[in-house]
Amino acid sequence: MLHILGLKCSSYGRDLSGCSAAENASIDAYGTAMRTSIAAALASSPHHARSAGCFVSACITHVQSVDNEGHDEWDLRAAGHTPRAVVHEWFFGPQGEGTKAKRQLIEPCAHYPCNPEPRCHGFTRPA
Repeated sequence: MLHILGLKCSSYGRDLSGCSAAENASIDAYGTAMRTSIAAALASSPHHARSAGCFVSACITHVQSVDNEGHDEWDLRAAGHTPRAVVHEWFFGPQGEGTKAKRQLIEPCAHYPCNPEPRCHGFTRPA
């Protein structure tokens, strides 16, 4: 959030208690825009709608495809699914609408962060 949105109130491993209401609203708007843009790209053509895959968690971590700072993000859960399972279904599974729910995951979120995974510790909002 610091480098993308320029929010100095946020950095990895900190809570967002130092962010103003406007800054928190910017974080939420960014998440909404990302989910909307990705969903539009997935539906942008009949081919994409039939065969594209994605794993978009509501977990603010920088790297989800490698061992990141001592934890393996391939087992991180979002809406009950892991990136490992979603990517496997997209790459190896049968193509078509029947598998769309298994190969396209965009985790809904009213505000960031909303994923309850303990590894989604990058940013937290105070209770």
